Amino acid sequence: MVGILLLRGWIPGLFVADEEVIRLAALYLVLVGMFQVFDGIQVTMIGSLRGMQDVRVPMWIQIGIYFGVSLPLAYVLAFPLGMEGAGIWTGLLVGLGLCAVVSSLRFHFLTMRHIRMLS
Repeated sequence: MVGILLLRGWIPGLFVADEEVIRLAALYLVLVGMFQVFDGIQVTMIGSLRGMQDVRVPMWIQIGIYFGVSLPLAYVLAFPLGMEGAGIWTGLLVGLGLCAVVSSLRFHFLTMRHIRMLS
């Protein structure tokens, strides 16, 4: 992520010379860098929950967040608020971050419950 953030203005220049395209690509690379962080957390937590045989609740959490929060937010940011592509990426980023947080809380809750049962 650090590499993407530090080189976000240089990387697009390897492929195009148009300054507007480079500016837009640099903006999207910031969002993609943040996306990687939240995706890493979310994938780790979902994998951990699967390892604990907890698959249905995380599935419904993800469906609810992506369809109930992420997609509507992406639409509102992109079209009524005029953010276009950055609005779509931001909506998806918010949904992914929310999934990461909720999945982490679920993992913590289940882990603490198992620890209490063993005590």
